[in-house]
Amino acid sequence: MIMSLEIKLQVFEGPLELLLHLIEKNKLDIYDIPIAQITDQYVEYVREMARNDLDLASEFLVIAAQLLMMKSRMLLPKPETQEDDIDVEAMKEELTARLLELKMFKFIAGELKGCSEEGQKRFFGHESIPSNILKFRPKPDLDRLMYGMDTAVLNRAFIDALRRAADRVDPIRSRFKTIEAEKVDVAGRVSHVKTALKKSMEGKNNISFRGLLQKDDGVLSEIVTFLVLLEMMRSGYVTATQSAPKEDIFIFVKKDPESFGESGEFFQ
Repeated sequence: MIMSLEIKLQVFEGPLELLLHLIEKNKLDIYDIPIAQITDQYVEYVREMARNDLDLASEFLVIAAQLLMMKSRMLLPKPETQEDDIDVEAMKEELTARLLELKMFKFIAGELKGCSEEGQKRFFGHESIPSNILKFRPKPDLDRLMYGMDTAVLNRAFIDALRRAADRVDPIRSRFKTIEAEKVDVAGRVSHVKTALKKSMEGKNNISFRGLLQKDDGVLSEIVTFLVLLEMMRSGYVTATQSAPKEDIFIFVKKDPESFGESGEFFQ
């Protein structure tokens, strides 16, 4: 009577996992895979798998075909022409890289699973201390704190505290002040320039750029005044001359500045 031997195959998630299992089972060098040996075992496993589930085995046939092609190329003599030659070493290197990547991910997955299982053994409870206990603060024992103290000791402690507080102050940043944006009324600035030029024209006196500035003008106000002057020069209301760099700019009125801005020259 012939007894049949049933073999229970291990379930693998993919062909590379099966190949990695065979390498580790046979204690082979993953950096120098013996293609002939590992191909026979792989194909035998796929054949047994096909008997039980052909659809499942089809996922493993691609790697099986690659292994068989590599094995045949290694056993057959190399062709004289290099046109149809397949680089078996390059295929082995690519397969080794994919196996190493899979092995790394399997190791990481094992570490994470271990952490998860270890974490399930721990239980972190919530605080159970009553609120009135949490708010409790012991009252200071003034008698104990003041034992051996006199006014001289307290004065020295006070001076030391002031000195330590002064040492913690940044000498540079402590003098910083809040910087606020300068507000400039553009329409008011245009009106001021027009009035000053009008008076200059009536008195037949030239006016300088500094003469257009007011005493409390900030940098932004000076810039706006300069832009108004440039627009008036472009529009033909005034001309300006400067004898040398950094010297004052003198303005000559060519036509009545009262009409400047009515057509929106500066505000557009």
